[in-house]
Amino acid sequence: MRISELEGAYIANYLKLDEPDETVMDELQAMLDAAVSFASGYTGLTESELEEIPEMTIAVLTIIGDMHDNRQFQLDRSAAINRTADMILSMHSVNLI
Repeated sequence: MRISELEGAYIANYLKLDEPDETVMDELQAMLDAAVSFASGYTGLTESELEEIPEMTIAVLTIIGDMHDNRQFQLDRSAAINRTADMILSMHSVNLI
């Protein structure tokens, strides 16, 4: 599964949400957009480059899970990031300044 194949229903199932309403689905889409943006900024890769890396979907889902658990819509590098997501993102980082 690729990042572009992630949909609200799949994410809701991943988060184990029962019958999410339209507002929750909108929030999940916002979290997906934020997670992809975060992954892109963290790695220095474009969204299309992220798309070519299969394990990046797991990193994005993990970030969304953290966002949902903490009800955050953005993460910064000073915040504690999930170790799995951090390892995947770091493995593909090209902006190692």
